[in-house]
Amino acid sequence: MNIPDIDFARVRSLGAGGQRDGYEQLICELVAQEPPHAAAKFVSLHGAGGDGGVECYWTLPGGAEHGWQAKYWASHADVDKSQLDASVKAALTNHPDLTKYTIAIPADPTGPRAARESRYWRR
Repeated sequence: MNIPDIDFARVRSLGAGGQRDGYEQLICELVAQEPPHAAAKFVSLHGAGGDGGVECYWTLPGGAEHGWQAKYWASHADVDKSQLDASVKAALTNHPDLTKYTIAIPADPTGPRAARESRYWRR
């Protein structure tokens, strides 16, 4: 897949949350374009901290959920792993039917060395 370089530092501000809210909205809009099943229902939450660990999710016909969480950290040094842990715990508590969970971060949380060694990250 050919993925363009995106300057996430230029994500537009949205509401009181600024670029964080703009990034969360961008992720939800992108996720909404790719239903995991033809009969899946998309839900986007605007929680300002009260999103229950997911920004948006798909509910599949059998009741399973695929959730997405967006964290706007522009660099490796900004990544707060305790916030990630809290989001995962909240998602599992508030969405017991969650079978797939994706966290979208515009920075490589593993740092530059691991990124060069990973076949999944491209710079």
